[in-house]
Amino acid sequence: MGISGAIGQLIPHEEQSEAPELPKEAVTDPEKMHFKTIGDAMDAADEVLGLGRWNDPRYYVFVFYADGVPYRVVSELSDDLMKTLDDIEWIESNEERNKAEDEFARPLPVTSEEDLRMYEPSQETVNKWTGLTGKALEEAGFEINGYNNDDDGEYMEITKGLFIYRAAVDRKFDIEEDTYEQFLKMTVKVLRVLCVSSDAIDYTITE
Repeated sequence: MGISGAIGQLIPHEEQSEAPELPKEAVTDPEKMHFKTIGDAMDAADEVLGLGRWNDPRYYVFVFYADGVPYRVVSELSDDLMKTLDDIEWIESNEERNKAEDEFARPLPVTSEEDLRMYEPSQETVNKWTGLTGKALEEAGFEINGYNNDDDGEYMEITKGLFIYRAAVDRKFDIEEDTYEQFLKMTVKVLRVLCVSSDAIDYTITE
């Protein structure tokens, strides 16, 4: 599939005595899943947000959109599979490493599946963040990604946990100046969810 070259992350981890628990909302019954293998999910993906291991070497995670729906699927790895993936990390050629990871990942059985829309906060909840300055939002844990402008006007894209938000402010930006510094002093008038963030590769994040 060739997607791991751009997005795949194989990160070395220290051994943990106990893996973080999978979200309780995750579907673990194979009969109720949309995808049986990571390969099934790869084939269905319209947009890939992330794949690989993140906070525990025993879990391989794939996050993607399929037909407009954001999914997170997880495969629990055996000791032998963990070793195989560890060995892939040491392949020097990027092309060969990416190919080996794709071939490794495709047959992995999905052991956990989530439709990430279930975690999306209601607009009523999101509205509680309006009326704050960009600085206050940053101090509350939002990451300020950058300035954007579309048919609906100017906004800053900001991220918190699973979701990326569109933050429209109380006055126009001067795009000749540092938009980040301007945003810190501006007041957010309208805030809404845009999409799932790549942070979703951390399977413990549910909000």
